[in-house]
Amino acid sequence: AAGNISNPKYTFDKVKDLALAHYKTLVDIQIRSQITYDGIESILKSRVTPYFKNVPVANIDNAMWHKYKEHILNKYPNATRGTLHQYKNAVRVVLNEAYRRGIIKQVPTFKDEYKSKRIEMPRPWFTSAEYSKLHPTILAHAEYLRKVDRRQYEHAMELYDYVIFGTNTGMRVGEMNNVRFCDIDIAVDKLNGKKFLIISNIKGKRGTGTCQSYYGAVKAFESRVEARGINDPKKSQEKLFLIHHRVMFNKILERTGLKWAKTNPPAKRDFVSLRSTYICFRLLNGVPVFEIANNCRTSVAVIENSYARY
Repeated sequence: AAGNISNPKYTFDKVKDLALAHYKTLVDIQIRSQITYDGIESILKSRVTPYFKNVPVANIDNAMWHKYKEHILNKYPNATRGTLHQYKNAVRVVLNEAYRRGIIKQVPTFKDEYKSKRIEMPRPWFTSAEYSKLHPTILAHAEYLRKVDRRQYEHAMELYDYVIFGTNTGMRVGEMNNVRFCDIDIAVDKLNGKKFLIISNIKGKRGTGTCQSYYGAVKAFESRVEARGINDPKKSQEKLFLIHHRVMFNKILERTGLKWAKTNPPAKRDFVSLRSTYICFRLLNGVPVFEIANNCRTSVAVIENSYARY
């Protein structure tokens, strides 16, 4: 561990517990989101606290941050700038708590230097042709599993619905993992008579919000209702999706040649690409940027500067 013990009463580990407890109260009153809390807690316990554990918070400064960053890069050479930024934010949560309690007089500034300018790039989307290839591949995989492993077949069908739901709602991965049957209502478009979903109580990085789906999400929702035997979805607090099928999804992406996009440099696709696909499809269909941003609980600037480039 770094540093030396000059005041064990206010070590990083001690203040970390206080910081998480305070952050949890903000989650309880919906000022902060549960997903963000879970991420901060995980990072603090797995990668940050083991290094800073016995260091007095008053000793943590920019120089110590850079030593920690060198430690991480030596141990995990492929750590990205975004990953380091998450670690920095986790450290700041603890230091902000120390400042709030008067343990330190000011929160130190961590100044990073990078050789190149960071470009905001979302996960690559699936083009119409790629998306059309992805769908039948998941379904074919499910049909194969039906004959050899019933449980895995059910997992594959849940993945199939998960992909459709994600690309027709634009919800973040964490938001989809938390959505419940009771959060969803089926509505009818008065202009064309088609059904769509109204999803409420969406818990994500920006707190709690709502969204309206595109038409394709209805079939995925109804498929989950039937598969799970939910008699009254509005009274069910069960989660819509039970398992995060990351391993199966990655295998299918690799099998279809869709794991890496044809960008320069090549960018990998994962579940986050489902949200990117929703946004890009809506842009191509002429939906106003403000409407997309509002429905995705993000800013117009993010849509224009990131997704619109595709």
